[in-house]
Amino acid sequence: MVKSTKDFQNVTRELLKQLSGRSREIIERRFGIGVRSKKQTLESIGQLHKITRERVRQIEAVSLNKMRISTVFANASSLFNLLEKEIDRRGQLCREERLLSEFSDHPREGSYIQFLLTLGESFERSGGDVLFYHHWTTDPETSLEARRAITSFASSLDEDVTSEEEILRRFSQHVENACGRSLEREGVISWLGISKAIDRNHFGEWGLSRSHLVRPRGMRDFAYLVLKKHGSPLHFREVARAIEDTISRRAHVQTVHNELIKDDRFVLVGRGLYALASWGYQPGIVKDIMISLFKNHGPLSKEDLVKRVQNERHVKENTVLINLQNKSHFKKLPDGRYHVA
Repeated sequence: MVKSTKDFQNVTRELLKQLSGRSREIIERRFGIGVRSKKQTLESIGQLHKITRERVRQIEAVSLNKMRISTVFANASSLFNLLEKEIDRRGQLCREERLLSEFSDHPREGSYIQFLLTLGESFERSGGDVLFYHHWTTDPETSLEARRAITSFASSLDEDVTSEEEILRRFSQHVENACGRSLEREGVISWLGISKAIDRNHFGEWGLSRSHLVRPRGMRDFAYLVLKKHGSPLHFREVARAIEDTISRRAHVQTVHNELIKDDRFVLVGRGLYALASWGYQPGIVKDIMISLFKNHGPLSKEDLVKRVQNERHVKENTVLINLQNKSHFKKLPDGRYHVA
């Protein structure tokens, strides 16, 4: 486990004592440490001191090197080794945001850790882009390997989601095949964590970030996720309640009901009960289901028909029998079975 944030802050304060005047102020402003609480850009610091941003960058580089050759830096080797060990056990890289939040409880404290990572000679920061988040690594080649592996793995995924265990197993196998290296569970999670293309939804299921199942666009998608997770039909009121309870999103009952009605992914299977069409439920009212069953299976006994209809719809037996009496649609055969009229 890492030490307390006080250790990071104390070492940082001792390192800052190696600097004086403008040099110390520039480092404090650049990292939001010491007496400064907000990070500033090269441009804003340059304007403050009436120097160019390039000059600020030069002063920053010289100041960091001065601290690296100090006795304080040498005496803090155990702290830098600890940071290196923590990154290494995550597969030699970790998303910056998660790394800082794990070592600190407040963004202000995270600034000290980011400063030490920048100062440490074992760490390299890889900037974020449209595909990846900012991350730190103890081996630049590993960062390149990870990004290549993630990109090729993402291209193999479809729009569906899968469990965390399954995605970790598949990605671990993909890394082993593509990179020839075996990652521990912590490393697999950390590698996936730098990707913007692959993410988790509210239920911990993984998939492509662009998928509606991972990042829902509206109430219909939230309803779909709830039903998919539940695994069996739900009343629209229960769907609305589940959205609020599990996803923490305001869901008006009538709004949810209206969205369920309009979306072909949902099938009404009873009074207010909805199921997913992907579960095999046929669309239509009870009469339509009965006609479809007769066409698919031929003549059926009354008992067999009721059983098959109830597999499709949550209705009472009497509902089926009443529909069966409609002679314009159904007829009774000499052997007692029924068929389409």
